[in-house]
Amino acid sequence: MPIAKMEALEKMVDVQKKKYKAEVPIKALVLIQNDKDFGTVWNITVITMQFNTLNIKIDADTGKVVDENMTNILHYKTR
Repeated sequence: MPIAKMEALEKMVDVQKKKYKAEVPIKALVLIQNDKDFGTVWNITVITMQFNTLNIKIDADTGKVVDENMTNILHYKTR
């Protein structure tokens, strides 16, 4: 049975608190999508007060975190 949005958000909070304690979340974007590499995932992007984005992908069927990364917002350049 697929996991619900709230379960995915709880997993994201667990990862953030364990691995990224210094990052203070201010906004989150939550999408469910079919990713070519990971299948159906909850794709959660969190913007932090430190001007970083934490992106976490959670398998929608198993609830397992399949990918995560932290990027500084200033890394994104406009052309």
